[in-house]
Amino acid sequence: MKTNVNMGRWNEEEDKFLVRMVIEGVRHGSTQQEAFERAGFALSRTSRACAFRWNSKLRAVNNEAFKEARKEYQ
Repeated sequence: MKTNVNMGRWNEEEDKFLVRMVIEGVRHGSTQQEAFERAGFALSRTSRACAFRWNSKLRAVNNEAFKEARKEYQ
């Protein structure tokens, strides 16, 4: 368990990393929650913070890529 949780502002690199983790995870049959957990660990953030960031800021602008990734898995 990490004790140093980053609670600061998100930067562009973290956003790109989170998007990549979610899209690639879904493409390979993983759940969004699993992607949030992996991204959170890598970014020293909580999975809940990753989920909130994805749902509030990133999903809308990456919706087409997300839909395509889901189709690829099915």
